[in-house]
Amino acid sequence: MFVIAQLTFRETVRRRVLLLTLVLTVIFLVLFTLGVRAAARQISPVERELTASVLGTQLLVLGLFFGNFIVAFLTIFSAVGVVSAELENGVLQTIVTRPLSRAAVIGGKYAGLGTLLVLYAALYFGAILAIVRHYTGTSTTGEPGALALFCLIPLTLLAVTVLGSTSLPTVANGVAVLGLYVVAFVGGMVEQVGALIDNLTMQRLGILSSLILPSDALYRKIVAVLTGASGDPFMVLRQLGPLGSLSEPSVWMIVYALLYTAGLVALAIRSFSRRDI
Repeated sequence: MFVIAQLTFRETVRRRVLLLTLVLTVIFLVLFTLGVRAAARQISPVERELTASVLGTQLLVLGLFFGNFIVAFLTIFSAVGVVSAELENGVLQTIVTRPLSRAAVIGGKYAGLGTLLVLYAALYFGAILAIVRHYTGTSTTGEPGALALFCLIPLTLLAVTVLGSTSLPTVANGVAVLGLYVVAFVGGMVEQVGALIDNLTMQRLGILSSLILPSDALYRKIVAVLTGASGDPFMVLRQLGPLGSLSEPSVWMIVYALLYTAGLVALAIRSFSRRDI
C-alpha cells in the first residue's frame, strides 16, 4: 500500500491540474494580499483595534471561503478518474494481477492523494492566516482546530470521489461529486439564512444537505471556531451573512464527518473488490 501511495503522490504532482491550481492559487493570493493591504490602510488609528478585529475576521473568512472552493475542485479533478480512468487505460489490470490486494490499491491511492491535498490545504490556510494577521493584526483562537477541519474537507471529498470512481465512469463521477458539493453548499447557505430569520424548515434542509455531504458543515464549523473569540461574535457572524456560521454545526457533525469519510473509504474498497476487471 505504501508503494501505491508513493506512486499516486508522484503522479498527481506531475499532473497539469495541480500546476494549474498552484498558478491560480498564487494569483488569488497576490490579489487577496493587495485587497487586504488596501482595506487595512483605510482603518483610522482611533478605531483601529475594534475595526481591525471585525475587518480582519471578515477577510479571513472570505479567504477561507474561496479556499474551500479551490481545495474542493483540486480534490475532485485530481481523483475523479483515480480508478475508472486507470481501468479504462488498462493500468490497474497490470497492478491487480500482482500479489497486491485491492484494498491496498484503494488505500494506497487514497493515502497518496490525501497526503498531497492535506499539504496543499495546510499551506493555503497558513498563507491566508499570515496575510490577514500581517496587515490587520487580527488575533484568533482555535487556529489548530480550524486547520484540522480545513484539512478534513478534502479528505471527505476525496472519499466520495474515490467511491464514485470505483463504480462510475470518469465523467459521470465528476458530475455526480460536483453536484453533491453544490447541494451541500446551497444547503449551507439556506441553513444560515434560516437561522437569521428563525425559519426552522430552512435550517433542517441545511442539516439534511450536510448529512448528504458534510463539506459545507465543516467550513461553517471553521468559521465558528475562528470568530468565536471576537468581541461581539453575534454581530460579526451577522455581518458575514450567508458566508458566516450563525447556525454553528455541533461537535457531533465533526464526528459524523470522520465516520462518513472512513465509511466511504471502506465502501470504495468493497466496491472495487467486487468489480470484475
